[in-house]
Amino acid sequence: MEKQCRVSKKPFSLTEQDLFFYEKVSPVINGKKYLIPPPSLSPEERLRKRWVFRNEHALYNNKCAKTGKPLVAMFPPTLPITIYEQKLWWDKSWDGTEYGRDFDFSRPFFAQYAELLRAVPHPNLLNDALSNENSDYVNCTISLKNCYMLSDAGSSEDCYYSNIINSSKNCVDCTAVVGSEMGYELIGSLSCYNSKFLLNCDNCRDSAFLYACKSCSNCFGCYNLRHKEYCWYNEQLTKEEFEKRLAKVDLGNYETYQRLKEDFLVRIQAAPREYAFLMGSENCTGNVVVRSHNTHVAFDCDGNQDSKYTISTTGIRDTYDIEHTYNAELCLEVMAATNIYQNLFSFYTINSQNIFYSYLASAASNCFGCAGIKNQQYCILNKKYSKEAYEELVPRIIEHMKTTGEWGEFFPMSVSLHGYNESLAVDYFPLTKAEALTMSANWNDYEAPKPSATQVLTANQLPASIQEVTDEILQQVVQCASSGKLFKITKQELQFYRAHNIPLPRVCHDVRYQERLKLRLPRRLWPRQCDCLESGHDHTARCEHQFETPYAPDQPERIYCEKCYQKVVT
Repeated sequence: MEKQCRVSKKPFSLTEQDLFFYEKVSPVINGKKYLIPPPSLSPEERLRKRWVFRNEHALYNNKCAKTGKPLVAMFPPTLPITIYEQKLWWDKSWDGTEYGRDFDFSRPFFAQYAELLRAVPHPNLLNDALSNENSDYVNCTISLKNCYMLSDAGSSEDCYYSNIINSSKNCVDCTAVVGSEMGYELIGSLSCYNSKFLLNCDNCRDSAFLYACKSCSNCFGCYNLRHKEYCWYNEQLTKEEFEKRLAKVDLGNYETYQRLKEDFLVRIQAAPREYAFLMGSENCTGNVVVRSHNTHVAFDCDGNQDSKYTISTTGIRDTYDIEHTYNAELCLEVMAATNIYQNLFSFYTINSQNIFYSYLASAASNCFGCAGIKNQQYCILNKKYSKEAYEELVPRIIEHMKTTGEWGEFFPMSVSLHGYNESLAVDYFPLTKAEALTMSANWNDYEAPKPSATQVLTANQLPASIQEVTDEILQQVVQCASSGKLFKITKQELQFYRAHNIPLPRVCHDVRYQERLKLRLPRRLWPRQCDCLESGHDHTARCEHQFETPYAPDQPERIYCEKCYQKVVT
């Protein structure tokens, strides 16, 4: 089936398998199946809509409405909603039914839901608060210790200014990193140690400026290496030669570090690249897909099966359009959840089943249009019903939503409590304020008070080398060379920079995050042909292998199929 996206007007396709899935996942209530119609939006626009409901990075000083205690929150103090400290939000003294209301068949469902969402209390952050220790300025995290400004992270210690980081220690300015230690500017890398600026590397240590290297140590400026040691820009050296060259490079000097990084990024443009990273997976498309089966258009996924359009997921089965989720089955259009079964058009649901159009439904089942409901079943707009009354009312609501064009659609952007400019959507689908408002999204104009300091330094006034930095910097404020925002150097990060000979940053952590984001591949696919030229007995021909890859056709890199790529790595 060929369709035109209702928003972008671009064409998109639906396969027979897609249509079969929508029929399969459609809910059965009181013995009758209520079919979910094919989507009216393209996969990209569906993703944008869901990501408007996720704010990972923007944190504000706010206070608990119950105790008045100052706290860090993902909502600005000007937003007219009720915020509870996380521990109080999860307290058993309330379960969400206190905010229940009747359904009004004279009004659209989404309008009624927006009112409920703004009436219920919200946790200040979306962390597993009990498992985090000395890690207040983090969001969407679990099991952290001594961490600062992390998001989408877990099981890590002494890490700062990083996102999508797990099982790591002493890492700064990292993105998409697992099982690493003493890393700086690691991006898309696994099990690395004591290294700086590694891109898509695995099991590398004591190295700097590497791309797509595996099991390498003491290497500098290299790409596509396997099991190598003491290599300098892909040249094999002796241990003595390598150490002699390295001794001449002062990575603690800002200009030196930046020049080497920029030169390295230019250098790797010529490096052959594998079309995608698919490890231990069968019949899968996407990038960074591990131990999965029959999973398509998937990114940063592990252990998925029979699913499509998934991002940052683990243990997903028979599910479409889902992100930031662990263990889900028979779900559709879900953003951020854990241990769920047949959740449709919902976000931040936990340990729940048969949940429809809901937010923060925890240990719940058979709930429709609920927000902040805990340990309940058979609820509609947070109002408790008997099983019989629930199964009589929900079908009527679905039929009503069909007449308003709401059934089968995720929540409109206007329902979100977050501004488009602070949501995850802006990172991957950037819009101006005017463009966002045209799409009925919200926009956050709140400006936090500037940090106080006796002295503000411009980037040019910072010491050139980390060796020249004194503790006086901890009382000063730095003006970002890119955005003009003011930021401070914390004691912990200064200790890290000194210990690992890293120069002070000249731009704020938001800009550094955006710079790392640009170095990651987009989460979409294009059809391409392998760029490798194969030599025969009397001619040279291009490899005919076709594949789907996150490298767009107009990108200059040489993209190889798996077989051809394995021939060029050394």
